[in-house]
Amino acid sequence: MKHLIGWTLVAWFGCTVAVAHAQECSPIVADVDLDGDVDLDDLTQLIDCLTGPVSAVGGACVDADITGDNRIDLLDYATQQLGYTGSACGGHATAYLTTTLDFGHTFVPYLGQTPTGVFLGRGLAALDDMGTLVMHADNQIKVSRDDGCNWGAVGGAINGVYRVAAGSSGYAYVWKETGPGIAIHQVRDTLPGAGGGPVLLAPWTVVSFDGPVSPLRGLGVDPANPLHVRTAGNSGQLYESFNGGQTWLPIGLEPGIDSLGYVIKFNPHDFDHAIYGRALTGGFVTFDAGQTWTQATGLSASGTGDFNLFNVVFAGPNGDVVYAGGVDFEQAINGHPTGGRHLFVSTDGGLSYMTILDQGTGGVLLQNSPEMLADPDDPNILRFVFTLSPSLGGTIFYTYDLSTGGLEIRQDPNVGIIRGMYRSRVTPCAIHLTLEHLAS
Repeated sequence: MKHLIGWTLVAWFGCTVAVAHAQECSPIVADVDLDGDVDLDDLTQLIDCLTGPVSAVGGACVDADITGDNRIDLLDYATQQLGYTGSACGGHATAYLTTTLDFGHTFVPYLGQTPTGVFLGRGLAALDDMGTLVMHADNQIKVSRDDGCNWGAVGGAINGVYRVAAGSSGYAYVWKETGPGIAIHQVRDTLPGAGGGPVLLAPWTVVSFDGPVSPLRGLGVDPANPLHVRTAGNSGQLYESFNGGQTWLPIGLEPGIDSLGYVIKFNPHDFDHAIYGRALTGGFVTFDAGQTWTQATGLSASGTGDFNLFNVVFAGPNGDVVYAGGVDFEQAINGHPTGGRHLFVSTDGGLSYMTILDQGTGGVLLQNSPEMLADPDDPNILRFVFTLSPSLGGTIFYTYDLSTGGLEIRQDPNVGIIRGMYRSRVTPCAIHLTLEHLAS
């Protein structure tokens, strides 16, 4: 499924750029129209393409050759029946969410009305019940049981910019990224196991709490206990709760001097392993829940210069691989061609980093805090975006392969400002992307 497949010419802001295919997507077998399911639409398309046992396949009917024998006959029909799933939206687009079914090659179009207000769709997480999603968008907590095809709102209006962290046993935490107000909303699915059913088949509970500090820079959930959560604010001081956010206590030490923090991320496989990114002093990592912190090396080009670490993502089966994005402050203020923007990789859990991509090199455009998504199946695959409103060029979707150095670049001028990327646990090759809209 993942291999280098050569080079492709891609339009990039009016230019043609040669890029390496980093990964090939394997579609659902018998999904003739490539919409993420096998239903009557696929049967209709197959019937229209029937050739019998002798004719060769060509044109728009290539995808109907399910068996790959260069003809479309009753064997293809029988194979399709074995793979029949029934109608499911596969990918869905709303004003605050879009989906790609093929790792960013194409995006499901949004056909509704253009929004007139301002909303931020940043937070989305998949629960352990297959197909169940929790999202914060348009100042509401929204839930889906069919992998984003249909949504229903739970709780009242919740204004602000929120992210979502998933726990086990039907728990999720909607936590406030910036600004005053209630910081944490504990969301619970009281009937886990109902994935694939109606959106509100079971009642959901929403309980709200103040956070231990403001603003929060991240929130993690213990994979072994959904009521055990940790967070941190600007200083990087860790706080933890054993009752789902109702009460908090500080744990461990602050990572160095107080500063402006940007991000705290927790290893999903090892809850004691966390990385804190801050202004000027770069990144710090702990492997013992904040009892000790180590400042990361390799981020500043000079080795001693100031560095702003904006975002990190864990990859691999144990979190040893970490991807990071940020700005070398020394380069930025001295007019370096990259503007100081780089992407990095660590293979020792965040202790040391090396640069993998630079702003302006090989068709790469980087924002200060690029949205990144590590592939859950292959730690060598990193996806990230450079994203603007459609009027300014839309979104550029990148796929980087650490094992080969291959970089695939795709641009879609119709996809707006992406604020989060989340891999579907149900549909192969599908990624959900949350959107921000700013009224013009």
